[in-house]
Amino acid sequence: MANNLNIHQIKCVEEDGHILIIAGAGSGKTTVLSHRSQRLLQEQPGSTLMAVTFTRDAANELKGRILKRVPDANERVGAGTFHSLALDQLKRSGIKRKILSEQESLEFIKSAMSNYEHEGADPYEVAKMFAAAQSMANPDSYPVFLTNPYYKSVWEDYRALKDESALMDFGDMLHLAVEGMRNGTVQPFRASYILGDEAQDMDEIQHEWIMLHAMNGSIITLVADDDQSIYAFRNASGYEGLVTFVDRLQAKKMMLPINYRCGHEILALGRTLIENNKKRLDKPIEAGVEFPGEVLKPVFAPFSKETDTYKRHRELEVVVSNIITDHHRNGGFQEWAILSRDNFSLSYLERFLNEQRIIYHRDVGSVWDSRAGRIFLSLLRYLSDNDWLEIATFLNNFITSKFLFQNIRTMNLTELYRLESEKNENKNLAKKNCDVLKDLIYQERQWRTMLDEKRIDEVINGVADFFVANLRAFFRNDKSYSAARDILGICVQLLSRRNENSLSRRLFMETSPLVKKTDQRKAKMDTAKRDGKLFVSLNTMHSSKGLEFDNVYIVGCDDDALLKPNEAGMLDVEEERRLMYVAITRARKKLGFSASCDNGEVISTFLTEIGLDRGLLYE
Repeated sequence: MANNLNIHQIKCVEEDGHILIIAGAGSGKTTVLSHRSQRLLQEQPGSTLMAVTFTRDAANELKGRILKRVPDANERVGAGTFHSLALDQLKRSGIKRKILSEQESLEFIKSAMSNYEHEGADPYEVAKMFAAAQSMANPDSYPVFLTNPYYKSVWEDYRALKDESALMDFGDMLHLAVEGMRNGTVQPFRASYILGDEAQDMDEIQHEWIMLHAMNGSIITLVADDDQSIYAFRNASGYEGLVTFVDRLQAKKMMLPINYRCGHEILALGRTLIENNKKRLDKPIEAGVEFPGEVLKPVFAPFSKETDTYKRHRELEVVVSNIITDHHRNGGFQEWAILSRDNFSLSYLERFLNEQRIIYHRDVGSVWDSRAGRIFLSLLRYLSDNDWLEIATFLNNFITSKFLFQNIRTMNLTELYRLESEKNENKNLAKKNCDVLKDLIYQERQWRTMLDEKRIDEVINGVADFFVANLRAFFRNDKSYSAARDILGICVQLLSRRNENSLSRRLFMETSPLVKKTDQRKAKMDTAKRDGKLFVSLNTMHSSKGLEFDNVYIVGCDDDALLKPNEAGMLDVEEERRLMYVAITRARKKLGFSASCDNGEVISTFLTEIGLDRGLLYE
């Protein structure tokens, strides 16, 4: 069974009792879990095993890997996410509560808020606050509730509204299961063994769910890497949670320190960086591959001084150019990934890649998911499908009368224009609204004529021009305005590249999620492989976790991008360092960094720590 395993992996497979496996990046943790599961199930023929993860796909994949090794154990192996398993427990225990949708939950929160006077409270922010509270073992002890009577009262009323209606929100599932296991009304799973993956991302209530199963007799195996704990903003317990798990169950700590992904030089950079963190489990990270890997000289470029240009324009332009040059030099199929701390940079990279006709894939945060992309789509879909709900998305920024929106589906633009013209209140606002409507009425006639004549590209460009002329109503600060304008340019490029002879068909083919993102990526990569072309993946650092690529560029490596306080004014440098470590350890063969700077001086804490604060400066 263990012929292909290294000594560390064999120890993890053969150890008995509760264990915590510290699995470094690229260390073969899934292989270890499947081998360990095989041993446990075969040594104890009557035993059962439950695997718990954070996504349905991960749960199904892990179960599939286990059953591949133990094909006759299908009835003895279960797998699911924390929430799906908790919901199953509630149903088995006869607790029947309907699950609120996000919108329904928001309406309940608004209702609870209406019981009190409090200026400036945003229901959406309150919903985020409540979700954060529900990640704790005891939500009532959430710090804001202890210091702010208003939010505590709204929380209590919100909870009472759900209880009175026999409803629950997403966060309630685990809490009801945990409370039920504590008081005996909910039965734990009778699993001989429980495997928990990505345990560094577990929050307090998820740890408690695991602990209650341990108290019920389940033997727990957790797999984690505290160096890859990057979800503190979701209240992941990280290093502290793993230490607590070991202490409470007297679990053994096992190590998987050998990285079978990164070249020696690449891994050495990651190790040098992460060892600057104080709160981490000590581990001897080492390379398990024979090739050295290549670290490129960093790219530095000046911030743009022009208000209508994204400040990292030059940096990103150089990175794309360097990747193209590298591909021309080596020839044939080549895979690159560009990783960024934020989605802004990825949107601009889409534009550059489109201009160069490079095959690329973006996993999250597509231009069509942006506010500018959604509003642009709403105008186009109104023209293609005559859907008034779509045009309301655009008009909502100009026509604010409740009467108009109550009746919008029974009107046309001309009728809206007449009613808005007759309004007496706020005449200046009404005049501005009328000007936009009047222009839209005129433009619509032109666009529909073009559609009849199959001049689809002219319609797409015309709608984009009209939207740009009114962008200030949607994006008032310069940064958002400039970003929205560039995103529109990308949207126009994407639609203009399609050859369908109807607008509706183009929109459907470009924006409809016909296949999963993973399948889209594979299809695009297969095309690039077949034609011997360059393929680029665009990911945020967060979304790259769990992935690996032959070649990687990490953009925005300066402190302006990586070490800026969040909206609450907080900055966790160790969390950001872990995020950079995750990004570095995505690369197998080649790794590059880029940063923007003022006056030729790059300020980058992390590049300095790994000795790469000297690079090539591009003007």
